[in-house]
Amino acid sequence: MRYIFLLLVFSFSFAANGQKKQLIDSLEKAYGSAASDTARFNIVIDMIAAYRLGNLEKAGEKCDVLSELAEKIGHPLYKGRALFNQAVQKRKEGEPETAITYYQEALTLFEDIGDEPNIASAYGSLGITHWQQGNLDQALDYIKKALAISRKLGRRTAEGTNLNNIGGIFMEKKMPDSAIVYLQKMRVIFEELKDTAGLADAYGNLGAIYLEKKDTANSMKNSMLAVHFAEVVNYRYQLATSYGNIADVYLLRRNFAEAERYFKMSLDISKELGSTEGLRDGHKSLSELYKETGDFEKAFEQLELHMRLKDTLLSEARMKQVSEMEAKYQSAKKDKQLLAEQAESERKSILLYSLVIGLVLVIGLAFFAYRGYVNKKKLSVEIQQQKDIIEVKNQEIVDSIRYAERIQQGLLPSGDFIREQLSDSFILMKPKAIVAGDFYWMERKGALLFFAVADCTGHGVPGALVSVICSNALNRAVKEFGITDPGSILDKVRELVIESFEKSAHVVQDGMDISLCVLDKASGTLRWAGANNPLWFTRNGEMQEFRPDKQPIGKHPGQGPFTTHETKVEAGDCLYLFTDGFADQFGGPQGKKFKYKQLKELLSANHRAPMQEQAALLEKTFNAWKGKLEQVDDVCVVGVRV
Repeated sequence: MRYIFLLLVFSFSFAANGQKKQLIDSLEKAYGSAASDTARFNIVIDMIAAYRLGNLEKAGEKCDVLSELAEKIGHPLYKGRALFNQAVQKRKEGEPETAITYYQEALTLFEDIGDEPNIASAYGSLGITHWQQGNLDQALDYIKKALAISRKLGRRTAEGTNLNNIGGIFMEKKMPDSAIVYLQKMRVIFEELKDTAGLADAYGNLGAIYLEKKDTANSMKNSMLAVHFAEVVNYRYQLATSYGNIADVYLLRRNFAEAERYFKMSLDISKELGSTEGLRDGHKSLSELYKETGDFEKAFEQLELHMRLKDTLLSEARMKQVSEMEAKYQSAKKDKQLLAEQAESERKSILLYSLVIGLVLVIGLAFFAYRGYVNKKKLSVEIQQQKDIIEVKNQEIVDSIRYAERIQQGLLPSGDFIREQLSDSFILMKPKAIVAGDFYWMERKGALLFFAVADCTGHGVPGALVSVICSNALNRAVKEFGITDPGSILDKVRELVIESFEKSAHVVQDGMDISLCVLDKASGTLRWAGANNPLWFTRNGEMQEFRPDKQPIGKHPGQGPFTTHETKVEAGDCLYLFTDGFADQFGGPQGKKFKYKQLKELLSANHRAPMQEQAALLEKTFNAWKGKLEQVDDVCVVGVRV
C-alpha cells in the first residue's frame, strides 16, 4: 500500500533539468542587479527552492546568505523567514531536532508581529517534522492549528494541504475512516480550485486508504482518477504510487496479468526518478505476485532485488544481523543433513519419536495461543472501528456547533454599529462552550437607543437556542409593536417568549434575565428596566444601582408588570450591564465564588480608566480568579461611558 501525504509542490517541480538551470542562472543575474537588500532577500528564497531540487549543499549555502541579509534588514519578519528556511534545510539534511528548534524560533517572531500566514506555515512545518519523527499526536495538534488559520484567512490551497496531512496522520494512527473524512474535504477544495496536482494527491491517497480497507472497488476508482490527473501535469511520483495501488487491487482480485503490468509500470517510473524506496517496494510486490502464480524462480529474483535495495536503506548493524541469521540458517541446515545420515541408528529413531511428540505438543499449544490471539485481535479491531466512528461523529458535531457559532455571531450587533452608537464602550463576552446563552442586543429608533445584556436559561447549544427566541422577541417588541418604554418592552417580550414555548408539546420553563436601557440622546434621559439583573452606574465618582424586578422573562408564579426607572445622565457617567457568570465563577485561593460585591468594587475602583483598559482588566482578573478551574457559566459584561 502506497500513499503520498506530504504535499510539497513547487511551481517549477515538473521542469526539466535544463529549465531549472536556466531558472537559477536568471535568478543569479537578478540578484546581481537588485536595488535593495529586501529585493535580494526574496530572490535568494527562490534560489534556495530551485537548488533544493538537485543540489542540497548549494541550497544550504544560500540559506546562510539569507540569514546575513535578514540581519542587515533587521526586521523580525525577514529574520523569521530566514530561520524558517534554515529549518527546512536542516529537516532535508536529516537533522529534525535542529529543524524543530529553528521552526519554534521563527514561530515566535511571526507571533510577535501577528503575521498569521507565516504562523500557519510554521505550525504546518512543525507538524510535518514531528510526523516524520513518529510524534503523531504532536504533529496532529500543530497541523490542526495551521488548518484553523488557513480557513480563517481563506487560503484554500493551504487548507487543502493541511487536510491532506491530517488524513495521512490518521492513516498512520490506523484510523482509516477518519482519514477518509479529511481527504474528502481536501478533494472538494482542490476541485473548486481546479488544482490538478492536488486532485491527483487527493484521489491517490483515497485509493491507498480504500486498498488498506480491502475495498477494491473504491480503491480502483480513486486510483484511476489519480492517474488521470497525474498524467495531465506529468506528476511522476503520483503516477508511480497510483500504478502500484492499482496493481495491488488486481493482485487482490487475482488478475495476475494486469497486476504484473501495473507493477512494472510503477517500477519503470521509480527507476526514472531514482527512487530507491519505490524500487524496493516494487520488487517486493512483484515477488509476492510471482509467489502467488507459482513462479518461484522469478519470485526469488525479485525478492533478491528487494533485499539489496532494502539493505542500502538499512544501517550496518541491520546488515550484520541479516548475515548472522543467514549463518544460523546454514548451520541448522547442516545439522538437519547430519540427522538424515544417522536415520538408521536406534538413537536417531528415539530422537525422532521424541521430536514428533514434542512437535504435537507445540502445535497444540500454538493452536490455542493462535486462537486466543485471533479473538483478541478481532476484539481490538472492533473497538478501534467504534472509536473511529465516534471520533468522526464528534468532529461532525463540533463542526455543526462551529457553524452555529457563526450564525449566533451574525445575530449580534456588528462592531461597526456599536462603535457608531456608543463610541466609548466595551463588550466582554466569554462563552462557557462554543456558543452561549448570554447575548447583548442593540437597536436604534430615531433619537432613542435601545441596548441590553441578557442571560438565557442554560449555556452551550440549549442556551443559544433560547437566546435566538429571546433576541427575536426584543426585536419584535421594538420594531413590530413600536414599544419604547423599557418596562413595557419586557412585558411584551415575556408574552412573546411564553407564546413561543407554549407551541411545544412539552412543558418548557426556559426564559431569560435581562438588563435593558433606553437612552434618549436628544434629552439625555436614561430609562431602564430589569428582570433579575441590575444596572450599575457611576456618578461623581460613586457607584449607584437600579434594582431589578425579581422575576424572569418567562413563566413565573405571581408575575407582575416590570418597573421602569428613569434618570438624567451626565457626561462621564459609566453604565454597567452584566449577567451572573462573572460573579458566580469559582476560583481564588479557596475555590469560592467571585461574588457581586467584589465585582462592584473592581468596577468602581477603575471606572475612570479608558473603556478598553477596563475590559482588559476584567478579563485578566477573571482568568486569574478562575485559574485551572472550569468556567461555570457564560460571561457577558458591557460598559458604556456617556
